[in-house]
Amino acid sequence: MRDTKIVFIGIAVLILFPLLFHGLRCVIKIRKQKDKKNLYYSLAATGIVCMALIALIFSTYKFTLSYQAPLVVEQYLVEEGYASLKEMGIDHEGYSAYLSENIYENDDGTITMYVQFQSGDENIYTVINMEKQGDTWKVIGHEILTGDYEDYPELKKRFYPI
Repeated sequence: MRDTKIVFIGIAVLILFPLLFHGLRCVIKIRKQKDKKNLYYSLAATGIVCMALIALIFSTYKFTLSYQAPLVVEQYLVEEGYASLKEMGIDHEGYSAYLSENIYENDDGTITMYVQFQSGDENIYTVINMEKQGDTWKVIGHEILTGDYEDYPELKKRFYPI
């Protein structure tokens, strides 16, 4: 989620700075002509376009957070997932969280992602199941994997930090 935020801030800067620079050039040009009426129009137009672009970028950011499955998992862990770990008796503070690189599609149309919590040599794996509702993913299940991890070949694949 942090990387997504950085990308969207970068996009906003790359879009808004040239627009603001153009608006500033127009304001300076109009001030030299001493035409106050056009000065206010230019300021208003630049402000309205900037606000519209900020709203567009923000709504695209919100859509991306709910459309991309790994981002939905990260958001779920921050909002609810760590609380469910506490209920299961696991203190997540001493653990680093890692998300499976792959998304596994199930026969019923749902998808599964694995989360690894690592503290020193101790690893705890959880599985998060999601289903698509419209254009967004919704978490329908979060449970800790118990037993022999050898039964889960997915856990041998790469995980990346979240």
